[in-house]
Amino acid sequence: MTAEPIAGDFLDAGYWGRNVRATVRFAEGIARLLQDDFRAFVEISPHPVIAGAISQCAHDRQKEAVVVSSLRRGQEDRAMLLAALGTLYVHGYEVNWKALHAAAGKVVALPGYPWQHQRYWLEARKPSGRRTSAQRSGSPVRAVQPLLGERVFSPLPIFEAVFNFAELPFLEDHRVAGAGIVPAAVYLEMVRAAAAEVLGLVLTPQPADSYSFQIFSLAGAAQSPAHAWLLHAAGSIAAVDDAKSARTESLAPADLQTRLAESLSGEAFYEKLRAQDFHFGPRFRGLRQLWLGKEEALGRVELPEALSPETGNYFIHPALLDAGLQTLAALLPDTGPLPEPVLMVNLGRFQMLRRPGALLWSHAVLRPEDSQTAGVLHGEVHLYSETGELIAAAENLLLKRVPRGLLRREPPAFKSNWLYEMSWQLMPPSQPPPAEETPAPVISPAEIMTSLRPAVAETAAQHGLTQFADL
Repeated sequence: MTAEPIAGDFLDAGYWGRNVRATVRFAEGIARLLQDDFRAFVEISPHPVIAGAISQCAHDRQKEAVVVSSLRRGQEDRAMLLAALGTLYVHGYEVNWKALHAAAGKVVALPGYPWQHQRYWLEARKPSGRRTSAQRSGSPVRAVQPLLGERVFSPLPIFEAVFNFAELPFLEDHRVAGAGIVPAAVYLEMVRAAAAEVLGLVLTPQPADSYSFQIFSLAGAAQSPAHAWLLHAAGSIAAVDDAKSARTESLAPADLQTRLAESLSGEAFYEKLRAQDFHFGPRFRGLRQLWLGKEEALGRVELPEALSPETGNYFIHPALLDAGLQTLAALLPDTGPLPEPVLMVNLGRFQMLRRPGALLWSHAVLRPEDSQTAGVLHGEVHLYSETGELIAAAENLLLKRVPRGLLRREPPAFKSNWLYEMSWQLMPPSQPPPAEETPAPVISPAEIMTSLRPAVAETAAQHGLTQFADL
């Protein structure tokens, strides 16, 4: 009524009479409250009537205000009251919790250790749904190594493993041109594990025999022996005399870093690979830093922390070995976005000398192309420990561009696994066959007379004629 504060004893019968008859100075009253720094308004009514007007007044005067309603038609009363209380609370107004929760539970002591908000239980591993032939036949098997799988009961050293993302989840992070590609490092670790199984870990200084190996795969949907095995890698492996094959190379990373002028971070390197359609997930991003020259590169390699629990399963984890070999990719010529990817197609010699730690130095050299090897790149990669001791050597590496269609080629299709849907084709309506014309039958005189008799009798009656018997 006055747009000014008034004392309580002023609210007599005369005031309320004027309140009914006189103009209400609503906007001026809200403006005065805002001027006095009131910022919370609660409309107590069965349904909001003036809450919107209060918000508009605050907006016109560029003041922030919290406006809530107590009740609303069609909504549960307690829920509306709690929502209004919650709105006030999140805007910094105190709540009388004892009044709100009069029958609350007992207060308990905090735990004796800080909660870290981490889950520690083991997730159940999903079954792969695929078993080896030995498991299906019930033959005796013995698990050797995750990549090598089980040794088949056979006079020849044959191993069989199931490859999928459930059994080997880290392989999901290695994709080239949209296709999941098993890296060469996996094959090398498989061959090393097979050699350790066949030849033994303790090698004698006597000349050793050479063993050939082949790595095949059979698609998981294969259902009969008629489905062909696909050859992925082949070569030979030999146990050599440690004394005769001793290598004393060492590496001084600081000297190489001084000689190699350009520096590249691991993140920038993998972005460059991504532009060339190499999509490596976090478990195959082990290169942390690169130092580059014209035909030479030094890389600092570290096993991703997520793979640390798996190191006991391998002599050298394939992801760590692959990251070391990736150093050679930093020297490949840049031919623009999305060229045909360059992959390793041959490896002349690979030697593992000792088990590595989680940190390596990778030294890569790329040989220039010549007229006799056009389209084929030659290189070598040496891996060293953190202290510069030689760990492994990959020599006479051959790299070649691979057509994308070859990488994305689908495995042999099996009709039992095809997806299909029924599609109805619109066809014109069928027409009934034309009726065959039949000759008119020959009618006898007696049939003619029989058919005409009713009509003749009716006509005779109409004209007053009398029918006489036949003579």
